[in-house]
Amino acid sequence: MSEVGIKKSGGPVDLDKVHHINNGVDLEVFDNNRKHCLFEDDDLANEDIFKVIYTGSIRKANNLELIINAAKYVNEKSNGNIKFIIFGDGVREKIGKQMQNRKYLQCDF
Repeated sequence: MSEVGIKKSGGPVDLDKVHHINNGVDLEVFDNNRKHCLFEDDDLANEDIFKVIYTGSIRKANNLELIINAAKYVNEKSNGNIKFIIFGDGVREKIGKQMQNRKYLQCDF
C-alpha cells in the first residue's frame, strides 16, 4: 500500500486504488479546432442580442426544461433582445416539441 490518506469519516484510503480521470480540455486539440472547425451562426454573430448558451448533452438528466422555462420567463420580462441557444446531442424529440414556435429559443443538434 502506498501513502495512506485518512477520510473524514475516519477510514484509511489506499492511494493505489485511487484514480484521476481528467474531464478537462486538451488545449492543443482545442486550439486546432478553434482555427479549423469554425461554426457560423447568425444569432451568435449578432451583437445586438444577448445570448445565454447551453452546450452539452440533451437528455432528461440535464433538466433542460429549467432552461426552457427560464427562457420563457426572461422573454416575457425583456424587450426581446435575449436569446437562449442550446447546442448538443441527445433526446431531440422532447426538447424539439417544447421549443416549437418559440422565437427566443434556438436549438442546434
